[in-house]
Amino acid sequence: MAPAYKVTYFPITALGEPIRFLLSYGGFEFEDCRIGPENWPQLKPSIGKYHYESDEQVKERIKGTLFSETLPYYLERLDKIAKDNNGYLAAGRLTWADLYFIALLDYMNQMAKTDIIVDHPNLLAVKNNVLSLPAIKTWIEKRPESTY
Repeated sequence: MAPAYKVTYFPITALGEPIRFLLSYGGFEFEDCRIGPENWPQLKPSIGKYHYESDEQVKERIKGTLFSETLPYYLERLDKIAKDNNGYLAAGRLTWADLYFIALLDYMNQMAKTDIIVDHPNLLAVKNNVLSLPAIKTWIEKRPESTY
């Protein structure tokens, strides 16, 4: 019998990975259906603005604001929240927010071309807390290879 759930997304972690994390953590069987690049144009008209921008002048303008204002603003606040919650993003224990954030982290790092949480020890604790979960470890070990 086929799994009751089907996750259809591109062959990358990105926005599909939080769903895969949550289903794995909950112990739900699911079909991991990855759409090939030949189908991307009609299904994904735009993706991460900075990462996919082809005009280098526009890209540099976006990069300046992104790395000097936007990311520091949010990461500092998230790091404080994680500190106040002992290495979690809410309620002092594991919630879907932790799974969601860490599931997206590889994709965000790839797009930024840097580890965006490297200077945020409390967010690193969130990452360690999530990646040490047995069900998440199992998912990461068995998941298909992704571009990012």
